[in-house]
Amino acid sequence: MTPNDLSRLEARFLNTFTYYLPSTSTKDNITSAGMSTPGYLWKVDRKIHFPEFQGPDIKSAKAKWFHKRQTNLTVQMLRDPSNTSQEWGQQCTKSSVFNDLDEEMKTSLKESTNRAKNLTGEQYETFAASYRISILAQVSDSLESTFFKDTVTWLLFILYILRQKGEIEVADAIWHSVRADRWDVSLSSAENRERGCFNSVADFPPLDTKGNMPIDQSVGMEMFQLDWDRDGALQQCWIVDSLLRDGYLSVGKLVRVSSHDECRFHPEWFRDEEEEKPVAEIMEYVESTITSTMASLGLDSGTAREAGQPLPDTSSEFDEGKLPGTSQTETSLSSIFQQSFHDRADAQLFKQLMMSKFVSRLADIPPQQVSKSTLHQSTSLNKHNQMILDAVTLYERMVTDWTPNGLAKLQSMRAVFNLRWDEGEQVQWVLTPYDQKSERLPHAEARSLSMSWVVEPTGESSDGKDGVREVLRTKGTVKGMWPFMDSPMTRYLLV
Repeated sequence: MTPNDLSRLEARFLNTFTYYLPSTSTKDNITSAGMSTPGYLWKVDRKIHFPEFQGPDIKSAKAKWFHKRQTNLTVQMLRDPSNTSQEWGQQCTKSSVFNDLDEEMKTSLKESTNRAKNLTGEQYETFAASYRISILAQVSDSLESTFFKDTVTWLLFILYILRQKGEIEVADAIWHSVRADRWDVSLSSAENRERGCFNSVADFPPLDTKGNMPIDQSVGMEMFQLDWDRDGALQQCWIVDSLLRDGYLSVGKLVRVSSHDECRFHPEWFRDEEEEKPVAEIMEYVESTITSTMASLGLDSGTAREAGQPLPDTSSEFDEGKLPGTSQTETSLSSIFQQSFHDRADAQLFKQLMMSKFVSRLADIPPQQVSKSTLHQSTSLNKHNQMILDAVTLYERMVTDWTPNGLAKLQSMRAVFNLRWDEGEQVQWVLTPYDQKSERLPHAEARSLSMSWVVEPTGESSDGKDGVREVLRTKGTVKGMWPFMDSPMTRYLLV
């Protein structure tokens, strides 16, 4: 895809929370020392307990949930023509949810597998078809549709409980990982909310006087993007399994290195103090693009700043909040951006609009030249294209979260992971590699898979080359849910 292709994207695609300019900073680098990858490190040291999932009142609902989980798996395996009777029996009794079933369901499954144990290929084929039909006859709607509805109901229940507990950051980590691409730019915000398009769980309508969820089932079904796996389950249903089994969620907070207890900001990590400041022409170009984009959204940057006059330096209360080499104008534009957009998802949408404007002004140039072009780097591009690409680089720097307000947002970010804990274990670390396509809507299926690494600190010091902050040893992969993230400025060496 070339920049010219991107310029023809319709506005309805602009809530994808990303842009498609190639980024050399997000590529993995494999050497004899290990794999250097950009990503986000989470310190998982807290459990949120849900007594609502462990009481006697939930026993019946728990049995029904795992019954449907196993039924989906059983039907899917019966549909697989490559299975033999022995393989089918083993898969049934060794499934991930078999031990969660009630005794009646376990006994019924064992009896069925015993009947099929010694069947010939042709006999098993007849048995599988008959057994599958008998299962499906017990379901009024399609098995997949019924299970999807149940999963949506449980997820909404979990999100509302987290909101009641005041855990909005945790709820949003889940919501960002399951929400569908529903925003319609032709409708008002209120109309979009009626369709189930919410930027945050904080925006969900309140429970009614009886404590019931006010979201209609038909709306709820369209709110979620859930991904099917090969076993007939949904990739995201692990979070329901986990709560019904253990009664808690494992929650992590964003850190830069494992020895820290919160996200800290060190400007020297991200910019060279000798780096040349952007030329005035590029600054003016970025400023005019921001102003025109805000105007198109009905926002007036002049309310925060008179034309040509910078805002007071908002970084004085937090010295590390200002990047070395950052101009006063650059800081003021970043301040305007932050003052205008208090909601993270809205801010991401504005970034997308900005990038779309930049890209639409580029002439048709090879993508490899786009990725190689950086601020003040000489290329074969013409002056017009070079200025726009320099503006893109500068704009990215201006709207990253490395500012006082942005740091507070980073420190409040939470993620949830499907971790198992050893007795007495108090903390685990998880690294989520950055994947651009997973940080947008609709999300890539990879976001629902075990794409994060469970890691442990090695104690080895990093030489800091290529932005590597820490050397981590991998222990395995894990599923998780986290909020939409921007491209990281740090890398980790995995060994």
